[in-house]
Amino acid sequence: MTWWQKALADLGIDTTKPLAPTWTPTYEPTTYVTTTLGDGSTVQAPVEYYYLADAATAEHLRQLYDPTGVVVETPFSGVGGVNTSPAMMRELQFPNVIDPITGRPLVIVAGLLAVIYTNNLNDEATADTLCKAMLRARGVAI
Repeated sequence: MTWWQKALADLGIDTTKPLAPTWTPTYEPTTYVTTTLGDGSTVQAPVEYYYLADAATAEHLRQLYDPTGVVVETPFSGVGGVNTSPAMMRELQFPNVIDPITGRPLVIVAGLLAVIYTNNLNDEATADTLCKAMLRARGVAI
């Protein structure tokens, strides 16, 4: 047994039999961030897919982890500045958890939770355990 299998076993996760996935996260098509340089020229770079969970994936995660919450869309590159992108990040907003830094309701990028499922397609129990651990670390009572 490897060290990570032992760590999962210590959490009560059975690593001996993979399960068929019942849900697979989906993401927006590849999109790009354009940066305007000081001389007026531009360069483009792809946005990592895991920031861009699609609407159905974000809604599924909201139902799993905070049925009273909402899905909000935020421009990937913010508003204004030298970086522009049409990409919209979907975030889960937890209205009952206040972010200690912003003083506003906590938001978690849906794609960051979705990629945990993508990386554990054959073991949704592990993905769920890891997502819950991530949310607890941010103050979500789950």
